[in-house]
Amino acid sequence: TCGTSNGSEVVYLVNLAADSSLQAVVTSRSPTLAPSVYLRSAICETGTEVACAFTTTLGGSASLVARSLTAGPYYLFVDGDSESYGEFALDVLIGAPMAEPEECTTAQPLWFRDGVAVVTGDTTNAADNNSGSCGYSSATAPDLVYSFTIDPADAPMNVRAVLTASWDELIYLTDACPAADPANELECDDEPGEVIAADLGAGTYYVWVDGYSTAKGPFTLTVELTEPVANDGCGGAEPVTLTQDPTSGDMIGTATGTTTGAYDSGSGYCGGSSGDVMYSFEIGSEQTVEILVTPTQGSTLKPLVHLRATT
Repeated sequence: TCGTSNGSEVVYLVNLAADSSLQAVVTSRSPTLAPSVYLRSAICETGTEVACAFTTTLGGSASLVARSLTAGPYYLFVDGDSESYGEFALDVLIGAPMAEPEECTTAQPLWFRDGVAVVTGDTTNAADNNSGSCGYSSATAPDLVYSFTIDPADAPMNVRAVLTASWDELIYLTDACPAADPANELECDDEPGEVIAADLGAGTYYVWVDGYSTAKGPFTLTVELTEPVANDGCGGAEPVTLTQDPTSGDMIGTATGTTTGAYDSGSGYCGGSSGDVMYSFEIGSEQTVEILVTPTQGSTLKPLVHLRATT
């Protein structure tokens, strides 16, 4: 019943031996598929639809959650929104029945594939349990909370959480509860909702979906976990060694790198809002400096360079 699911579909049978929760994530493996996924109970063709989720993004993901299902057969359909089609990966997680993710104790764990977790939800019928520092001081908007855990073997990690909604959304990241305690908040952002945190250590973290003032409604939350890029900040700037060119006498240094997985650590007066990496070099006297950045073949990078002095 969600989206425009008139593409080709396939169906899977899930038999629940006991009352359970069910999460299903469909990740497109084709640029021609905008997946949708829905769940019917008891009878394949005419059973009651108990959950539905979709994306209109070709190559995107759709995430479905049914928090409390009785034992019995269920039919899980993977479809294409607006007649889209293609290959996909399907992950299904069955667990104990879950309460609404209103507090840290009932936070819904995020499920990652290839470092990305996507979940859809709706705050319309949720309660106002917490607030972020970047919100309206007298806000009464309802909120929901999702969690993820970084294992010691994987730490540190960078996180980027993006909240997409048609209303005035608010998102904040905490490393403990209550979220309203400023000491627990790591990042907070109003519309457009995006929080970024680097070098997170081992532990459990909470992503809160909230609204500005009284705003509420359906949303999609996308959370990405990536390994830190070594020179994604001034503290880890990669030194570039300058050597004298025997023909011109100029001092020249070269480096190769990537901004993939890096975060936006800063910008220059000429702009820059994408992930950036840092390099450093030293000169012994006043010099004319020329810096050239050349994207490699197949790169989508439109380079921008800004130079800062240490004094």
